Amino acid sequence: MVVVTNQMHGSPSWKWPATLLALPTLWVLLSIGSTLYYTPFLVPGGYAPSIQDRHLDAKPTTRKTKQNKKKREMTPQELTLEHSIKTEETAAICAVQKDEDLYLDEWVDYHLALGFSDIYIYDNSNHPEKLQAWQEFRNKEFQYSLLAQEEVTNDMAMNRIHVIPMPGERVQVPAYKACARLIQHRNHTWATFLDIDEFLVLKQHENVVDFGRDHAPPGRHVGINWQIFGTSGRTQYEAWPVTFRFQCRVSWSRNKYIKSFVRVDDLHPISHIKSPHTFPLRKANKNETLRVDTDGNIVVGSFNDGPRDVALVYHYYFRSFEEHINKRKRGDVFYGDRKDLANITRMAEKGLDPFTNKKLNKGSVHDDSAWQALKRMVPDKYAVYDETDSQGNLLHPMKEPPRCRTPTEWENEFLAADLKPSASKSNNGASSKSRPKRKKVSTAIKK
Repeated sequence: MVVVTNQMHGSPSWKWPATLLALPTLWVLLSIGSTLYYTPFLVPGGYAPSIQDRHLDAKPTTRKTKQNKKKREMTPQELTLEHSIKTEETAAICAVQKDEDLYLDEWVDYHLALGFSDIYIYDNSNHPEKLQAWQEFRNKEFQYSLLAQEEVTNDMAMNRIHVIPMPGERVQVPAYKACARLIQHRNHTWATFLDIDEFLVLKQHENVVDFGRDHAPPGRHVGINWQIFGTSGRTQYEAWPVTFRFQCRVSWSRNKYIKSFVRVDDLHPISHIKSPHTFPLRKANKNETLRVDTDGNIVVGSFNDGPRDVALVYHYYFRSFEEHINKRKRGDVFYGDRKDLANITRMAEKGLDPFTNKKLNKGSVHDDSAWQALKRMVPDKYAVYDETDSQGNLLHPMKEPPRCRTPTEWENEFLAADLKPSASKSNNGASSKSRPKRKKVSTAIKK
């Protein structure tokens, strides 16, 4: 706006800019243009594109949007099992396997005899038809044993081994999620998530259900420590049980890793499962379900230097030199097709552990607890391996006898079963005997 002074009278007069005076005219022209644009009979071809139509030709936005991952569909076997509900207290195992056919019979025999009602094996192998045939054979074997006792009819719901195809890469966590949903649908009471080279060893219980009742009541989730075993000096595979071939414990810091024995109702939310060691737990009354060890002490995370006199997960991590190389070549169901797989395999071929960059550990303390338990629970099948002639020689000797260093008498007393006194023993005085004064020993047997 411009102010002009009237020279005659000395009073100001107002003069409007031409742009403002033209605004009404511009408004009319814009209105006419928009009307023509949206009027169908004035547009060539008789069609006026809508706003939605014009957006079809627009370039996609560069803003990143979260894409929904395709939800995994349940297999026909899972759908069938989902309707077979457990009515009693039961314990189940969820596992993922990748071309470990050689070890499955012993692993399954052991855990079924320990009292697990069902074992769910998610199969990531290159030849899934082989495991399906194995599953049918094992389940028929079990059914026939029951039919001979006239206990049940030949019902698929009575199968105890369930092999479910799980192709792809990095399938361990997705498989655990799928298995967790299935065992919740089937109303299992407890579950543990193990690998095929892991055996749950109970020190004070004959049956896993009894262990669950004592240590995993509602609101409790038990963290059980690893016990890693070395190569026992073996260089190649032999067709003998794993628990028989490898009986030399390794005292490693990695024994502080835990595996979980969970109450199935407390698994929540299942979508938050991210690790093979710990699992999300349901919150009740604003208090989170407790993750504890067998002494009742709270466990945080995947590590715990916990008690070792009630339960352990025996982890046959290496097996023999040859088997360790084959394990590395197979790849990993957790990490998938690792970029450093070739380097890891080369290290294994040199006899090195890729994680420590040291020679494969033989193990230093003899421990045959798992083997003795297997012989006791399944004697008809496994006692034969310990049969001897009149002179005490094994009738079925292995090519490579175990070669772990035998501890001294003092070390046996101090490291007996590598146990840590439990709170219950401390209270009743069973552990009141003082330990011998510890001398400096080889780092191979240090805690």
